[in-house]
Amino acid sequence: LDRLLETTAERLLRQEGIALTRLVRPLVVRARPHLEVLRQHLWPGGQTLLASGSEVEGSLTVSFGDELQPLTFRADLVRRHEGRWQLIDLKTGRPLSRNKTPSGRRAELQRAVSGGERLQAVAYLLAAEQVLGAEAGEEVALGSYLFLDPQAEEEAREVTVGGADLDLKEAFKAVVDTTLTAWWQGAFPPRLVDAKGEKEPRRCQYCPVAEACLRGDSGARRRLLRVTERLSSETSPEPSGLGAVRTAERVFVDLWNLGGRG
Repeated sequence: LDRLLETTAERLLRQEGIALTRLVRPLVVRARPHLEVLRQHLWPGGQTLLASGSEVEGSLTVSFGDELQPLTFRADLVRRHEGRWQLIDLKTGRPLSRNKTPSGRRAELQRAVSGGERLQAVAYLLAAEQVLGAEAGEEVALGSYLFLDPQAEEEAREVTVGGADLDLKEAFKAVVDTTLTAWWQGAFPPRLVDAKGEKEPRRCQYCPVAEACLRGDSGARRRLLRVTERLSSETSPEPSGLGAVRTAERVFVDLWNLGGRG
């Protein structure tokens, strides 16, 4: 395992144009505990490490109006588990939820998906069901997150979505509808504040195009909040279907308000 980690670290450093070979060992030391968690969780007791694929590219086809739209993804790991195909997204950070109960963790996942976050597991599940021709509610596949933080509590480490999780599927489809409608309307509001309208989103700290944004401009932030508050308070008829035509302003605020559903 150490030799594999060293080879991978050397390759990644070359790809990034970093010639400091002394960084190889620190990278190995940093990565190894996460891989140990992966091995202990998926293949306990020293079993042979078996997987059907890694970094598997796939797509989910969704209906959007009269069109079929592919949504592409890459699953970190695919394996057979208890008679079902399991597509796994590996995370090195802390778990999705610190809630002590399964129902509490599931409620937090529901809020995250409804707010346009943590969509990968549901996408994996739906894509696998499409490929396998599954009936509604049939348990043929799983979409999962596996959090590899060595300090995480074991019961919160894996979050899985199955065929019977209809509420998560519906939330996912609603988010996709809102997002694709915004895409086709060209409505992309800058997310200068979080859903509560209080502070800058954390993702702005590592955004690769932050220099081209109005980030940090308090005047722009106030104007954006006034616009979204006005549009959110207006009433408009519900769209007649998935591909219904909505004004750019309406689409703008629908997309903006996704963050407030979580």
